[in-house]
Order: sequence, then C-alpha cells, then structure tokens
Amino acid sequence: MGKFIVAIGLAVVLVLGVAVWRSDDLPSPYLDVPPAPEPAYDSGVIAAHLSEAVKMKTISWSPTAETEADAFLAFHAWLEATYPNAHRVLSREVVNDYSLLYRWEGRDANKAPVGFLGHMDVVPIEPGTEDTWTYPPFSGAIADGFVWGRGSLDDKSTVILVMEAVEQLTEEGFQPAQDIYLAFGHDEEIAGQRGAVKIVERLKSQGVQFDWILDEGLTILTGFLDFIDGPLAVVGLAEKGFLTLELLARDAGGHSSTPRADTAVSKLARAVERVQSNPFPIEIDEADAANLHAIAGEMPFMQRLAASNLWLFGPLVKADMAKVPYTAAQYRTTTAATVFNGGSKENILPQEARALINFRIHPRNTIDEILKRTQDLAGDEVEVSIYAKPNNPPAPSDINGAAYDLISKSLGDAFGPIAVAPSLVVGATDSRFYADITNETFRFTPVVMSLEQFSGFHGTNERVAIESLGRSVAFYERMIRRVSGQ
Repeated sequence: MGKFIVAIGLAVVLVLGVAVWRSDDLPSPYLDVPPAPEPAYDSGVIAAHLSEAVKMKTISWSPTAETEADAFLAFHAWLEATYPNAHRVLSREVVNDYSLLYRWEGRDANKAPVGFLGHMDVVPIEPGTEDTWTYPPFSGAIADGFVWGRGSLDDKSTVILVMEAVEQLTEEGFQPAQDIYLAFGHDEEIAGQRGAVKIVERLKSQGVQFDWILDEGLTILTGFLDFIDGPLAVVGLAEKGFLTLELLARDAGGHSSTPRADTAVSKLARAVERVQSNPFPIEIDEADAANLHAIAGEMPFMQRLAASNLWLFGPLVKADMAKVPYTAAQYRTTTAATVFNGGSKENILPQEARALINFRIHPRNTIDEILKRTQDLAGDEVEVSIYAKPNNPPAPSDINGAAYDLISKSLGDAFGPIAVAPSLVVGATDSRFYADITNETFRFTPVVMSLEQFSGFHGTNERVAIESLGRSVAFYERMIRRVSGQ
C-alpha cells in the first residue's frame, strides 16, 4: 500500500509540474516594439469631421422601411467635399442607390486586392430615451474629450478613419501595390440585404477575389481586464452566425369564461421555457483555447495555471466563464427569447400564439443543428420554423497567417507596445456576405474605449474618445503601406 501511495503522490507531483511548466511557457500579449511616435494626424480635425458625419441622420429603421434618401445622399456629397484627393484618385461607384464602392488602382494587377469595409447607417434612438443623453444623439457634440452621438462608434468612425488615411496618402501621391477597395454599405443595421449583398454581387460580377478584408468589429479596450496594464487591442478572427426561429402554438380558442386546461399561450410558454432553460453548453475548442492563451500569459498565477491547462482545469474554467453573460457568449451559441405574441383581447382565448427565439451561432454549430435541437426541446405542442434569413458562421481566419501579422505590426506602428489578442465577435457584420470572395476576414475598429463606453453601442451616450483618433488613422495608413511593402 505504501508503494501505491508513493506512486500516486509522484503522479500528482508530475501532473502539477507539467501544468506549472505550461503556465510559464505562454507568450505575452504585449507587442515587442518601441513607443510609437506622435502621429501626423490631428485628432481635433478628425473629431470635427466625425462630428459632422454624426449630424447626418442616416438611420436604418427596419428592413421594410424606405431608405432615408436625403440623409444618405447628403452624406455622399459630404464625403466627396471633405476628401477631395481620395475622390480624385479612387473610382467611386454608387451601388443600389445608396451604398458606396471605391477602387484604388494598384501598381500590380497580378496581386490579389484587399478591402476595407464599413457602414454609413446607424440604428434609431429608442423612443423615450432622448432626454437621457448627455448631449443630443445627433448633435455630434465635441465635449469632455469625446465626440458624442449615434454612429460615433458604430460605424461612422470606421468610414471616417479610413477616409482620413486614404485622403492623406492620395495627397502624397502614394499608389498601393495592389488594388484596394473601400466598401461602405447603407443598411448593415437591418441585415445588409440592400447594401453589402448588392456590393458583393457587383464584385462577383467583376471577378474580384480578395486576399483579405477588414471590417468593423472589436476595439481597443481599456480597463476590461485587471491584469492587462494599458489598452488591449482585440481583433476578431471570426463572428457568430445568426438564426431566429419562430415557435407557433395553436388552440381552438373560445371565451375566457370557460377555459380549457391549456391555451395557445400556455403551450407556447412551456415550449419557450424548455428551450430557454436548456442553453447550449459552454465549450472551449481549439480556436477558443488559442484566444484564451493569447492573454493568459499576463493572468495571475492561479488563473494562468487553469487557462494554460484546459486538459486538467477545463471544467473549472467553463464554470467561471458561465458566470458573466459576455464571456459565456464567447464560448457558446446563445439562446434569447426576444418576442412573444398571443391574443388580442382579455376575454378571448387566442387560437394562435407566437414567439421568436434568436440564436447567435458559435462557429462550432450550424443552423440545421440548432433547428433540430429546438424542435426536440419545444416538443409536439408547437411548430418550429426559420424566421427571416439566417446565416451560418463563417470560417475563422488564421491567427498565424500573414494578414493577422500585418494587423499586429500596424498596431505596433501606430500605438507602440500595445497588447493584442484575437477573439470572436458575438454580433454580425457586413463581412459575412464576403465569405465567398475573400481568403480571410478580420473584424476590428482601432478606437480606444472603456467599459463605460461599451454600453453606448446601440445604446445611450454613444461616443468616441478624441485623444487617440490620430493613432487610429495612423493604423489604417500603416496597414495600407505595409501591405504595399513599405
């Protein structure tokens, strides 16, 4: 027995030794570069341009609503007036009346083109919340170190920052090595069917195949992680897919004074509860582990030990992830009941009741898998069908590839020894429509933001910090120069 206990003890020591060794072998997320010089771009001028852009109410109301034609056409004219050199050098095509597609001709027609994406439309202000904004939502106020207003982050910031860089480069007479496209959709906030989809159709007809594209996405975060000293640039290698399922319950109806044991509403409620209370499990696959390992090198010892040894501590890590909605969403397909309709009058038993459940699909799952799982959970009391047009998640891009390295080096050029890590975008972007015409897709907006600012996405007090806008433009400039071999 004594030898057995000794053997067990040695095995435990060996396992723990391997785990500690692995935890000490993780790379640092900080770029090993010198401090970046002050950018050649005036953050105040950039802020003024972004402020003017915010004032134009390019609102996407709903997929069935008419486009705000005057606002978008005014925005087109403003872009042309504000960035004359870019419009002199680049060709511009208006796609489906309101989206914009620019082509910057390169020196070498044999090199695969690259693309920068953004969108000009914004979401509406939630009725009744207008007075809760510190500054009016379409004022473009420049105050307290920020540009305030709807679109200042999502996503006029991308459009303006890219155009600032292109304007400066064209003024210098710079010509890229390969064709560079700028694609700005006008309905990303309502699923992109009129904008990005039409742009992609046009590009396909022209035989365009991108080496890579960069769209809006994750940002440069401050104060999100206690163990990261300074800003953390989080680059989206993948994004979730999108699926909404409709659950429909039927019943004979009748008068509420003589109800049966069940109604369409109670049948539906039970089905929704079964689906909602059985979420997809949190899993950490190879791509998720790579994302986690990218920052684990700076974690406190116990967290680093667990994150670097998922083979041993995986259940503990997943349980910890489940505690916070945002981190849980990173590692699972999410399930959210969002709409519930049934009945028209308080004394009438409804004959039908409907609910919508929205799923944001992790790259490990598929539409067909989710549909079958939901049908099984909902049971025979309801009919389950696909609502609106879904999309499976696109394939993740390569963290070890040349394009990701280009992004990291450009961040170092503009921001110095910043921490950089890959991650998954839990929302959807226009880039999903480009999957067939690009080798890789990245989702990143180079603006610095705090946890408090994060709530401004589609919410109240959306704003972007002015101080680092010059570096944000410098990032795009360096990407363009680097991809051209400079």
